Amino acid sequence: MAHPKIHALYDRLIAPRSNNEDARRREFILNVILCGVIALVGLLDIYVFRYSIAKETTGRWVPFVAFSALFLSFIGLLYASRRGFWKPASYLLILLYSIGSTYSLYKWGFDLPQAILGYVSIIIISSILISTRFGLIMTAVLCAITLTVGSLQTHNLIDTKYYWRNQPPDIDDPLEQSAVFLLISVLSWLSNREIARSLQRARDSEQALKEERDSLEIRMQKRTEELREAQAEKVAQLYRFAEFGRLATGIFHDLINPLTAISLNVNALSLDDPKKLEQTKQFVNKAVSASMRMEQLLHTAQKQIHRGVSEDDFEIHEEIAEVLTLLQYKARTAGVEIGFQPKSVLHLHGNTTRFHQIIANLVSNAIDAHEQTSRTDKKVSISVRKDGDEICIEVADRGVGIPKELRAKVFEPFFSTRLKTGGNGVGLATVKECVEQDFHGNISFRDNIEGGTIFSLHLPNPHASQTPPRNTAT
Repeated sequence: MAHPKIHALYDRLIAPRSNNEDARRREFILNVILCGVIALVGLLDIYVFRYSIAKETTGRWVPFVAFSALFLSFIGLLYASRRGFWKPASYLLILLYSIGSTYSLYKWGFDLPQAILGYVSIIIISSILISTRFGLIMTAVLCAITLTVGSLQTHNLIDTKYYWRNQPPDIDDPLEQSAVFLLISVLSWLSNREIARSLQRARDSEQALKEERDSLEIRMQKRTEELREAQAEKVAQLYRFAEFGRLATGIFHDLINPLTAISLNVNALSLDDPKKLEQTKQFVNKAVSASMRMEQLLHTAQKQIHRGVSEDDFEIHEEIAEVLTLLQYKARTAGVEIGFQPKSVLHLHGNTTRFHQIIANLVSNAIDAHEQTSRTDKKVSISVRKDGDEICIEVADRGVGIPKELRAKVFEPFFSTRLKTGGNGVGLATVKECVEQDFHGNISFRDNIEGGTIFSLHLPNPHASQTPPRNTAT
């Protein structure tokens, strides 16, 4: 971990303050260059001062005052950068560096190594701090300057000091060149470092976006599934009400007879004749029977449209008999006979309302299957038997059957072979859902040898009991 003072110095002199990522990268590089140049020019200024004191006037060095002014100029550029003017500071740095290198080129020859290295540094700094395009522009400008100065010097039109060519090398020469090499190396390192960081940030952003996309897809799939389930439940509920509406005519028709019987028998009770006491009892019994019949019909109708959640043990044949009372009028109108004669009483555990909906849908579909057939022996047969730990319920019709090309879609929601005649494709999908989710069983179908189709329910019930049947045949 960096020392607190070093960290504070870094924040004060180098740490970028721009908001834009690319601007922060360029500002950081500029601040590092300026700090390095200030340190280097400061040391060179000490050398210049020493030569000035020694009064060595060979013309080798820039005057101390000019060099000090250059030192202060770099400090001013760093101050401007820290105040937010890093881009103007970059242009001024390139300008000062160009002036210094051009002065060396002009005074000591276009082939001065330090001037050549200075121009190389300027091109690199221009490309990194400003842009590649600006770097190309500076390259063209510096080439033009070099060609112009070189041509003038070649024709002796400029008083150039070439003494350094004939003098033995001085230790200052490799030091100056090494300083320029170091500057170029630092520039390359800073550029590559910031590019690598930018690439890493781009990769991290891409990975974060990918993870967010995957997470969003998962949430979307989950939400879509929830919406699909909610929509399916709403559609199933609407289907139950629609089916009840279709059966309402039959229910009202079957209610007329009990209501008439109650009305007639209650009117007969108003006759105050002691001699008819026995007949009065008969009237009362008939009225009670009719009211019980009405109660049974209304109870069965309520189960048809209700979405129950409670579970209990129930007798299968009794629940089927209740459903058949609801469908008697529809069967009579269609000329279809319903046969249900259980050989034994089987018990099942589950939701009676859902069981009602299963049987009602299967029997109603079986009645509808006879619409397009001209046979006279229209019949729907219902059988219940115990098969090991399972209870098998079969509903067979003698209708038109299911074409082979459509069998794979029978249990799909909103698919129906009767869409043009009132079917909505929800009934069998609801039956499959109830069988699998509420009773943990399965449903299948096959061709009936007598014509039509047989739907089979296999409901697991290892604790199912079997008793002799009561007289509930329909």
